[in-house]
Amino acid sequence: MKYACLDPIVIGGCEFKNRIFFAPTTLGLKAEEKTRRLKAIAAGQTALIILPDIPVLGAGSLQNHRTFAAYHQLIQLLHAEDCKVSAQLHLSDTNFKVMLKSVPALFTHKLSADQLRQKVNDSAAATVNEMSLSRIQEIITAFGRSAQLAQKAGFDMVQIHGDRLVGSFSSSLINQRKDDYGGSLTHRMRFALEVIREVRQHCTLPIDYKLAVRQTDPDYGKAGVWEQASDPVVSWLDQAGVDCFHVTLANHGALTDTIPPANHPVFSGEGCFLKFAEQVKALAAKPVIGVGSLRHPDMIDQEIESGRIDAAAMSRQLIADSNWVIKLMEDHPEQIQYCIGCNQKCLQGLMNHQGIHCIYEQKGSKME
Repeated sequence: MKYACLDPIVIGGCEFKNRIFFAPTTLGLKAEEKTRRLKAIAAGQTALIILPDIPVLGAGSLQNHRTFAAYHQLIQLLHAEDCKVSAQLHLSDTNFKVMLKSVPALFTHKLSADQLRQKVNDSAAATVNEMSLSRIQEIITAFGRSAQLAQKAGFDMVQIHGDRLVGSFSSSLINQRKDDYGGSLTHRMRFALEVIREVRQHCTLPIDYKLAVRQTDPDYGKAGVWEQASDPVVSWLDQAGVDCFHVTLANHGALTDTIPPANHPVFSGEGCFLKFAEQVKALAAKPVIGVGSLRHPDMIDQEIESGRIDAAAMSRQLIADSNWVIKLMEDHPEQIQYCIGCNQKCLQGLMNHQGIHCIYEQKGSKME
């Protein structure tokens, strides 16, 4: 049987062997175990792995020689499996003064981990609204330099994280600045657009933009752009140099909203964020990558063939079965171990500082 999701796709001049991508995922694992996990996903014939949360400044950035060398080595291992690799560039919007003040309450159990996370999310407003113009320019420059280093390290694509700091600048709920980086939608998007232009000037890799969309009625997500504001935003991002859009729900809410379990009150179904992708697809001339509890090949094929999305990004499903693509290539979808959205060993494992795992590993189906 022929599957549309196994067809190749060209994005920004780069050809991907199929349309199944591993979404950016913080694994929370030690280096050796993380490498094994990613290598298994690559060996499973996934076309692209997006490595998450690479800061453009600080010790974890590509400007650090050890960090650069580690990524270069990992890319070589994944390339050996014929898998392309993207660098998700970002910078945190956490106000570390707020976080440090809250740590004692966490240790004395006066504050739960979820409550601390919400305090950290809420602190983004102070980060954005108090940031100096010189610091803004320093960060924009760092995005360009990081993209240049990403290309040198061997990455095949860069993804600009449109949540975190970039998304907080874009959000009318968070950004209350009174200068040219705040106020109207045009001004709130200025930071994101200048980041994209800087990246485009410093590398020739395809640029993927993680477009975080804030839903209203009911309200979900705080960063990113308001759902109804996507019309001009998509056009601006396109003109600035974006080659594709990775569309999802905005963050700065509960983790169970952006990584929804099967019993989520709003986002319980497969393809739960595809309505945002559909809105962007109607406005964009560039490819759109859909995400959100994607699992079944027939469903993904239907979305691709209908033109709703051009490619599918999965995280939990490829953790549940790294050989998803191979089983489809061999026309044995009935052998796929499907994610059930329980979040027991993946999200809960991460929150409990044990790293991301899967219930299938407990049942003897170990990661290869």
